[in-house]
Amino acid sequence: MVEGVTRYLQHGGRLVDTAPTYHDGEHAVGKAIREAGVPREDVWITTKIEAADAPLLFARGWASGTVDQTLLDMGLSYLDVMYIHVGPELSRGQVSLAQNVEVWKGLIDAKLAGKVLNIGVCMHTRSEIEMLINATGQTPAVVMGFYSPFMPPEQVEFVRWVQSQGIAFSAYGLFNWYHGYWAETDQTPAQAKAFETVATQHPNATWGQMVIRSLLQQNVAITTDLYDQQYLNEDLNCPTSWTLTATDIQTIERAPHWTCSTQDEAQRLSGCYA
Repeated sequence: MVEGVTRYLQHGGRLVDTAPTYHDGEHAVGKAIREAGVPREDVWITTKIEAADAPLLFARGWASGTVDQTLLDMGLSYLDVMYIHVGPELSRGQVSLAQNVEVWKGLIDAKLAGKVLNIGVCMHTRSEIEMLINATGQTPAVVMGFYSPFMPPEQVEFVRWVQSQGIAFSAYGLFNWYHGYWAETDQTPAQAKAFETVATQHPNATWGQMVIRSLLQQNVAITTDLYDQQYLNEDLNCPTSWTLTATDIQTIERAPHWTCSTQDEAQRLSGCYA
């Protein structure tokens, strides 16, 4: 992991997202940043806190202390974004509403202390986000969630609502549908075929780059995995001049989409819940 993140940074990548629960997570990212030789202020570093681990009676103080430990582990003086990783609904009951609010208060404290520049939530429903805002007066700067061009309308509506509140939306899992979901008998998903068709209309474009452009065109930020050099090259060499046309979008929309009843249960969709 260290080698992949270092290579990404040396090739111009500037957003790194991690979490303590990821393999080698925060320690590896901190080491990679140091080895890459890129100035800290040039890199946007985000990580997450697990509200489920917070002691209910001391969740606020625990959250603030967890930020301190993260900074120590990563060898940093501040973070660009700290997210609450999973909210009550998508945690399948492992996080209570009270825990979530108190952890949020702890992140507000960390922000006021200058340890975190922005705070956000990941895998939260609309009602949970509204509860945090109503309880504290603090709106998340960023909401992160599972998103791709083939989401059910409920998830698309959720993202649009987030953006309508002046909150940035950051997507993960934008290629998850390719890894086994909706696979046809020839093992090439219909979604990939749709993007292959779209890519033929844009000189030197790959279908993966067209996926990236489709989200950026919706003002959605993206985080992608660094499995191999091909992904690195595609992500970092995706011209901003490319624009999907109305015909391109129609081609994409004709491909199969998930529904709330067929969503991937390993990565549930915030918009499919109240």
